[in-house]
Amino acid sequence: MKHLSTLLALLALLLPCSLRAASEEKENPIDAELEAAMEKNPSTSGMVHALGIARDKWDKEMNATYKKLKETMEAEDFRQLVAAQKAWLAYRDAQVEQIGNYFGKKEGTVNRVNAASLITDLTKSRALFLKSLLEGAEE
Repeated sequence: MKHLSTLLALLALLLPCSLRAASEEKENPIDAELEAAMEKNPSTSGMVHALGIARDKWDKEMNATYKKLKETMEAEDFRQLVAAQKAWLAYRDAQVEQIGNYFGKKEGTVNRVNAASLITDLTKSRALFLKSLLEGAEE
């Protein structure tokens, strides 16, 4: 019984956070613009172009959030974030290379879209993570 009440308490704490994150992700204007652009021009080049624009916007949002974190966090916390961000950038660059190599060997133009989508998702995921970190720092 004790384990059940602990589990229920944990779920009560986590559920609002996951629901908020899910609703924010659905409502993000970058995603809405990407979807509209891909519907407007569903060709391979149109989708790859739209994904590139979305990736650039996510990168800009990630960098803006990073700057806000610098202003918000204590020096030691930000020093650790700098180290983590450098590691993430190395990870991202390695992933982009791997994705390019993998999908570059495949036939079919859809693979250009798949590669662009995965690369965009890398930056989007980090941008959302930093945004969550900032929200936690501001509470």
